[in-house]
Formats: sequence, C-alpha cells, structure tokens
Amino acid sequence: MAVVKKVNAENGWHYISCTDCHKKAKTIGSTFWCEGCKKGFSSPTISYRLELHVKDESGSTIFVVFDKEAEKIVRIPATQVYTT
Repeated sequence: MAVVKKVNAENGWHYISCTDCHKKAKTIGSTFWCEGCKKGFSSPTISYRLELHVKDESGSTIFVVFDKEAEKIVRIPATQVYTT
C-alpha cells in the first residue's frame, strides 16, 4: 500500500489546454495556440496537472496525474478551481 505524502503545488495545479487535444496551449495576446494541433483558438480548456509525492515501504516517487484522473481525486472540476 502506498500513501500520498504531499501534493506539490509549486508548479500549479492546472494548465491552459487545447480544446481538442488537451495539450498545453500558449497564450498569444488575447488568443491561444496549440502546437499539437497547429491551430489557434479563443476559448481554452482548464486541465488538471497534479504532482503527487507517493511513498511505500520500498521508497518514494512522484506521480503526475492529469485531467479526469485528477478530477476523481480532487472531486471538483478544474474549471471551478481555476481563478484568474
């Protein structure tokens, strides 16, 4: 059995992502750009990115949990957690 010892919030809990592929989007002025889709858009999605420090009897490691799986842990949609 493993235990989550810490949620690292230093790198944030969320990121601005593409509405289609959910990869990280770049902000360009008042619009956004997705390198994965090679297109711009005006309304991004807010997605979770949690860094969990996990430990068991054999050692410890860091797991990065994204989007829907992170939402199961937090139990709140990322769009409700995000504040500008």
